[in-house]
Amino acid sequence: KAKGIDFLFVVIPAKTEIYPDKISDKAPVEAYVTPYTRKLMLELEEAGVEVVDLLPALIDARKQDESIYMKQDTHWSNSGMQLSAKIMAERIKEYSWYRDVCPKPIAYKTKEVKFTRSGDIRDMLPDSEKIAYRHESLVAQQVLNPNGSLYKDDESSPIVILGDSFCGVFQVEDPKYAGLSAHIAKEIGMPVDLMVAYGSGPGIRKNLSRRGASVINSKKLVIWTTASRDLYNYWSSWDLVKVP
Repeated sequence: KAKGIDFLFVVIPAKTEIYPDKISDKAPVEAYVTPYTRKLMLELEEAGVEVVDLLPALIDARKQDESIYMKQDTHWSNSGMQLSAKIMAERIKEYSWYRDVCPKPIAYKTKEVKFTRSGDIRDMLPDSEKIAYRHESLVAQQVLNPNGSLYKDDESSPIVILGDSFCGVFQVEDPKYAGLSAHIAKEIGMPVDLMVAYGSGPGIRKNLSRRGASVINSKKLVIWTTASRDLYNYWSSWDLVKVP
């Protein structure tokens, strides 16, 4: 705030919040809401920190589409990711500076691609049990520049997205160039800067700090995404990070 940079905190729901009934037949079909996550969001808003809450939209989407998260994976599916990208993009376009940094939106295109993924849930099984689960056949949409070349994130963009594997899936992993940052870029018509640290949604802040004051001061918006489970089950302490 002191630097005149806008900030969004985005909590990405855990798969179990959307599909509690898939974990236990004693669980309700309706979504499972963790009360302290909602309490934290409220306290952040009251403190002047804007939070983008994806849970309601993903709950509603599940009623229409069972594939909001991949079956053999803890991460969202192509459809769940694209819905989330649209929600974030709509908020970005509401900022007063958006038209100044994007006077002529780029008309990105998409290309459907097919790929396979074993899934991190399957990968955690003993080898003797993995054989019962084949790789999933999946479809995603790669984002293309108007000339047909693949979209690539841009470190010089005034918008930076910080995140964990939810930002990496489909973007830096197969099929690539089809993840959250690419689809936010498609929706707003300009490239974004992406910083990913697998398993370290909270820790990614240190990576941004290390880039220095000149880089940080060039940003108009920082979008910090983190998996909801890291709010209460993170492997390390949440250190305060000084902004240079």
